[in-house]
Amino acid sequence: MKINLAIFSGARSEYGVLKPLLYDLDDNKNIDFKIIVHGMHLLKTFGNTVFEIRKDWPRNKIKEINTCSGKIKNKVEEFTITLNRLNQYLKNEK
Repeated sequence: MKINLAIFSGARSEYGVLKPLLYDLDDNKNIDFKIIVHGMHLLKTFGNTVFEIRKDWPRNKIKEINTCSGKIKNKVEEFTITLNRLNQYLKNEK
């Protein structure tokens, strides 16, 4: 039976730590995973590090959840929107 995982990353520092684990997971034929990218990865201010992730993995391994529109009033609201979008995505992936 195949195990499905969702790996959530919002910053370059997280991705740097996760990257070796992701390669190990990718080598395991019993595990399938998606990298859910959000937050600072998607911001030009922080280097658009999503491009680094796109270089490392095919598009079907990556799901981007962008809640950084600049219109959100505070971090709590942004986090709530992110969780709602993540919840909707995971429901649809079953």
